[in-house]
Amino acid sequence: MLTQTQTPTTPVITSVGHASMGNVADSNQPLVTGTGDAGDLIMLYDGIRLLGTAVVSIDGTWSLTPVTALKVGTHTITALAENVETGAGSNSSIPFTSIIAAGVVVPNPPTISDVTDAVGPVTGPIPQNGSTDDPQPVIHGAGDAGSVITVYDGPVMLGTTTVNTEGKWSFQPTGPLLDGPHEITAKETTAGGTSGPSAPFDFNVDTTVPPEPDITSVTDDVGPVTGPVDKGGTTDDNEPVIAGTGVAGYTINLYDNGLWLGSAKVDGSGNWSFKPSTPLADGAHDITVTQTNPATGATSATPVVDEATSNHLDDQAMVSAVADLSATDDATQHHTVVGEHDSFVGTTGHDTVDLSADASTYFKESTAHIQGSTAHPAELAGATPAVNVLHLTGDHQVLDLNSLSGKTSTAKISGIEVIDLGGHANNLKLSLTDVLNLGEQDLFQKDGKQQMMVNGSNGDTVDLSNAHIAGVTDGQWQQHGSAEVGGVSYNVYEHSGAHTELLVQQGVQITMHG
Repeated sequence: MLTQTQTPTTPVITSVGHASMGNVADSNQPLVTGTGDAGDLIMLYDGIRLLGTAVVSIDGTWSLTPVTALKVGTHTITALAENVETGAGSNSSIPFTSIIAAGVVVPNPPTISDVTDAVGPVTGPIPQNGSTDDPQPVIHGAGDAGSVITVYDGPVMLGTTTVNTEGKWSFQPTGPLLDGPHEITAKETTAGGTSGPSAPFDFNVDTTVPPEPDITSVTDDVGPVTGPVDKGGTTDDNEPVIAGTGVAGYTINLYDNGLWLGSAKVDGSGNWSFKPSTPLADGAHDITVTQTNPATGATSATPVVDEATSNHLDDQAMVSAVADLSATDDATQHHTVVGEHDSFVGTTGHDTVDLSADASTYFKESTAHIQGSTAHPAELAGATPAVNVLHLTGDHQVLDLNSLSGKTSTAKISGIEVIDLGGHANNLKLSLTDVLNLGEQDLFQKDGKQQMMVNGSNGDTVDLSNAHIAGVTDGQWQQHGSAEVGGVSYNVYEHSGAHTELLVQQGVQITMHG
């Protein structure tokens, strides 16, 4: 049997303390570098004293820093190699002469004092093991004045900076850090050498923008009608429960017409709910929500809108009627509306629908749909135009048409050309939009204008709005004489920007505003 022992290549020392042969090392614990066969064990000597060992890396290089500082003076450094599989040793390297100067001391590791976020709604110091949405946070620390600080993210060098005269340093990455965990360390370099790494500062980068949350329901828990409130619907509950979905652990901020309403936390199942701590005022409410990551402060960009109208009714009366009633062309039907049913749809005749409720009721929106004649007068060949009347029979009631009228299938009131306030101190809130939506051309007098009529007497009032609407020339309501229809005298109000007339029975008080 033939046994062959492979002798390692003689190692080479390439530098001591970043200095070439015969020069002054930068430290009394200088970094010694060299070359050899990959996998061999390097034994480093100062004269006959063993300084330490190192293993040659796969690229054929090795490095070693003595554990004990070398004394001031000239040192002769040599290296031997050993094959770890066979135990065969090499010849000694060429001696490397190095000079250790007086006062050359390896610096202590620097410190990292804090890492600062400057992006998004949550800024300032990032806690150890915390999260940030700033991919280029500023790293601060302390060291020896004038020394060079090298900053690392794990094994990757991010860059360098210099310690100022006050012993402080700061560094900001030139490029963004990737989302995920990061371990930041720093080393300090002086004439005495390079320190070991600082204590690590760990944090997580998360630049993800939270998804938009959802509003899934608004729930009424007050009065005879309870349960879910339709989007764009009405409730008499001034503190409805608003609920939705989001990311577990995130914070939901709610806004009412752009003003902060409160916040809720998304539970572990991804659900949240909120009940206003202060009752909502009567009127229209646009509820919007945003979602915030509590760790980074990142917030969803686009709010979700859920429109709900809150009307606190002292005595609730829902506008509604008996379903599927009809009338002939020349007949007059009279219907009384009390309670909540389905919808009233007239056909081509004259219809009167009574609204009857307790005093001090505010009619605004409802689940009902009151529709008068379904045919335009011009479509009724040879027929008398159908005039449909909405009649308030209660006392001290307010009928607000701003959210009721229209010609669409979703309008709560349509096809009604006459409002009868009944002479019981009732109030009608009316705008140009309502007259345009409900009125008909040449209905009471043939002058080519859109016309609508209000009946009533002393004690009744009409609140007439001059608010501008898109697509209509600016103008105002002005009294334009009087007219007599069916033996009843009316004051005629004409809008100067639209071909529109409102006939108001004499005795009814008119108030015009903005």
